[in-house]
Amino acid sequence: MGKILTLVLTLFIFSSLLFAQGPYYKPYIWKANAPITVDGVLDEWNYNFHWDHNQESMPETARCRSWFPESDVDKSGYLMLMWDEQYLYFAGSVMDDVPGVIPGPGWRADCFELYIGNWDIGPKKPWPDYVDGASKLWPDTDDGKWACQISLQWDAAEDTTEIFEFHTYNRSIESENTVMVGKLWDNSEGYFIEGKIDLTEIESRKGNVFAFQEGMHIPLATTLYDVDEYVEYDFDGYSASSGDHNPPSGIGPGYQSTELRGVRPDGAFVPTSQPYIQKAPGVVTLDGDLSDWGYAFNFDYNQTAFKETARCRGFWPDDNVDLSGRQMLMWDEEYLYFAADIRDDVPSVIVGTGTNGWRNDVMELYIGNYDQGDFDSVPHPGTAGYTTDTVDTLEMQISLAWDSVEDTVRIWNWGPLNQSLATENSTIAGKLWPGGDGYVYEGKLKLSDIADIDANGRTFNFVELLDGVIPFNASCWDVDEYVEYDFDGYIEDVAGAWGGPAHTNGDDWHGAKIVGKSIFAELDWLWVNYTGVEEKESVPSSFTLHQNYPNPFNPTTTITFDLSRDGKTSLAIYNARGEVVRNILNQEYRTLGAQSMTVDMSDLPSGVYLSVLEQHNVKQTVKMTLLK
Repeated sequence: MGKILTLVLTLFIFSSLLFAQGPYYKPYIWKANAPITVDGVLDEWNYNFHWDHNQESMPETARCRSWFPESDVDKSGYLMLMWDEQYLYFAGSVMDDVPGVIPGPGWRADCFELYIGNWDIGPKKPWPDYVDGASKLWPDTDDGKWACQISLQWDAAEDTTEIFEFHTYNRSIESENTVMVGKLWDNSEGYFIEGKIDLTEIESRKGNVFAFQEGMHIPLATTLYDVDEYVEYDFDGYSASSGDHNPPSGIGPGYQSTELRGVRPDGAFVPTSQPYIQKAPGVVTLDGDLSDWGYAFNFDYNQTAFKETARCRGFWPDDNVDLSGRQMLMWDEEYLYFAADIRDDVPSVIVGTGTNGWRNDVMELYIGNYDQGDFDSVPHPGTAGYTTDTVDTLEMQISLAWDSVEDTVRIWNWGPLNQSLATENSTIAGKLWPGGDGYVYEGKLKLSDIADIDANGRTFNFVELLDGVIPFNASCWDVDEYVEYDFDGYIEDVAGAWGGPAHTNGDDWHGAKIVGKSIFAELDWLWVNYTGVEEKESVPSSFTLHQNYPNPFNPTTTITFDLSRDGKTSLAIYNARGEVVRNILNQEYRTLGAQSMTVDMSDLPSGVYLSVLEQHNVKQTVKMTLLK
């Protein structure tokens, strides 16, 4: 009895610690909404997840800490992936002081590597179980499991490529349909790659194949390696895997669970890409070095990142050289952190002050302090047009600017405070790109500094908002010299020339999910303490609409249902004539798990109604009785 009690207590402590660390945020792969053009121009890759490889993004006990690159200039970069029924698409951007080298066959090259499995490990696990109870090197099993290692290489001098699979084929798998291209950066200090792998052309020795489906969580790991010249085993790189469980050693903790998402819902890029703001992995140092921003969501600003109907098509930058870039956000208990990496031919100019301060090179945040529920509903409480400050809600428009000539900072809240927020604790540090044709900055806003202390005392508490979706939008502006209204930029809204999130009643507010630390920031802890308890958390095994309760009811009732997969979900109530009387969910993206909705039908007559739940073309119906 004592041993059982000790075991139960141990599992309880470990599971409590595990949940205390999270919820950690896992990587994901969007389904491509159209075939990707493989040309080395990454204009189809906005808002995708970045597998970051740099000095700060790897766990302390990661395999490659023993042969790390000397610096991010020596080697760093990120990889992106998309999928469809035929292809796995890939794209990457790499900083490399000697870029694009293939001096020897196989792994002895500048390369990204994919370690990828073809089976669904479920949404609750950080990595796949061992296959048949053992860490099999490269499983190829009778029940369909198969994992392979694929190297993606480009030689800049020869302009040659190699897509090499190691353990089933041990050769190049390039073909007419499996291709890649590379392209040097303009300054030749790095390169881009882009390509696609035809999944229908590869299969294991036992005939196992890759058949991706929306909602799967597959085993996946990525690496980035560097070799400036060939010497036996003289190469370095990055791999987010434990030295004891790296992917070549077999299935297990060397991999991370990766979600295969469906095509982004129709609509503007920013809201439908489901942005997130992750918890900072540790203290963020404001030094203009963005290596501690690994795996943060990238709000992209460029010529292809916005729809034709976006507000700023009316005053659009000339091209990506005139203005383009990305912005990132993180949070902790005290601060909202922000960073930007901006290309600008006349970089980082502040010409406007006070209430004219919008006439600047500036990033803007439109942000609310409450959970709006999901990405599709924006219950913006304003009516006649500005950010709101009520007893229950606070919304702000905040400008973030850094002047590279004067090295001055401007952090301005337009509403509701209409004042500067810059203090010792709310500030920005910036630096120009080496060539002077862009800039990087990092900053932080102390949450207590941005509270509306003069009115309702509202502030931002991201701990309470964890796993919620807050009202959000962001923008990027450019002014090379001051002429009245002569500036341009990027913002995703539809309200017209001067609409904008701060001037509407909700249509142009979107959403951002508040999430925990990235799983990559938690791997050191997980490798030591993971017990498997998390995977035993209740996961619905079927798609089920339960009987509402109470039933009969008057006038409110609760509808509960279980989703066994993520995806677009509809829930409606029909009367006896087949007419929709309540449209509760209308193709909203919902994550798997138990869900509940409370419905008020006080305006409807007594009678029998039908609640209908639909997801992935499957429907369930339940009768419910309103009795007044």
